[in-house]
Amino acid sequence: MSSLFMRSSNQTLQAGYASAFTRLLQRLCNEQRVILAIARAPRAPSLAVLLSLYPIHHALLMNGLRSQEGPHTLDAFDALRMLQIIVGGGHWALACPYTFEWSGT
Repeated sequence: MSSLFMRSSNQTLQAGYASAFTRLLQRLCNEQRVILAIARAPRAPSLAVLLSLYPIHHALLMNGLRSQEGPHTLDAFDALRMLQIIVGGGHWALACPYTFEWSGT
């Protein structure tokens, strides 16, 4: 994805991509085969690849929210929610025993 695409005025298109990206990540983050494949891979490079998706997802969401239907169809916090799942929540915490756990303090 180019910086030109991310900065252009096609918010409606980006809203659609953001929605599809969210659904894809939700599905992949709950897919046992994906979780196990990531768990078997070296931790640093596998998390780096997954974490590199966050800024793309976030940019699509923020730009998509500027579209007319964006506020009705997108959740501004979906990118952060997916990041939390990848880094240390749900099934990922079991598959990757060295994930960071935030205590909330």
